[in-house]
Amino acid sequence: MELARNKALSVCGKAGYDDIVLGVDTIVYIDKTILGKPTDQLNARKMIQMLSGRMHSVISGVCLISKKGFETIFEGYKAFALNLGLCNSEYFKSVDNGTYDLLMPFSFDGDEWIISLYSRNIDVSEIAKKYGGGGHKGAAGFHCKELPFKKYIERRK
Repeated sequence: MELARNKALSVCGKAGYDDIVLGVDTIVYIDKTILGKPTDQLNARKMIQMLSGRMHSVISGVCLISKKGFETIFEGYKAFALNLGLCNSEYFKSVDNGTYDLLMPFSFDGDEWIISLYSRNIDVSEIAKKYGGGGHKGAAGFHCKELPFKKYIERRK
């Protein structure tokens, strides 16, 4: 997953505001061995023959980056926040929910922020209650005057 994220980050600066950058890294696993990239055409042919008709695994790490959405930490959970004023919730279909504890679409109605919370494994209704909102375990929300989270920027050494 980290290699996919690094690939996406390496080109994100060149992306336009409305662009979505997809980074992917894939490995093939057979007989307790991870196959690397083939070194040449002959090596590629040997790998295909080794895999042909045999059980093997293909595992891909995927990372989506958009300037409309961002990672954040909210109430101690890793979250992906998306400004719905810039796009719609269909965007979340392309975000792997397993990567984040919470998915948080938000918008501003001119008077207050409207925050929605979605999770497969956290009772988000308890978080929403802290902010005067409600909902149920997998989906909840609240309204507030100030956005209660900021864009998370990872500090690298």
